[in-house]
Amino acid sequence: MTTKSADLLTPDLVFLDFEAKDRHDLFRRLSVELERKGFVRPSWREAIEEREEKYATGLHFDHVDVAIPHVD
Repeated sequence: MTTKSADLLTPDLVFLDFEAKDRHDLFRRLSVELERKGFVRPSWREAIEEREEKYATGLHFDHVDVAIPHVD
């Protein structure tokens, strides 16, 4: 499952009309799509849920919400 950065810039990874009711639903839906396409392992969903509990991507401020994508 070795992937180069250029391999990630593909229309296959652009999801239009992709709605989720919350982050857990988003992770569930993404894990299904990304695993089906061979980009993540079955363990990805649990790992991303655990990482988000420790270091959330979304930061909530009074007037704006900010997302800072990161990995550990």
